[in-house]
Amino acid sequence: MDLALSCTAKATNVAVKKVFVYLMGFLCCSYSPRLR
Repeated sequence: MDLALSCTAKATNVAVKKVFVYLMGFLCCSYSPRLR
């Protein structure tokens, strides 16, 4: 039970990090169109 919970928490953490990085990149592109 603990192991499954730990794996789920890790997977969620990775997903959140990916979404955060994606959003930051999207904002950078939106505010700096010259970088594209």
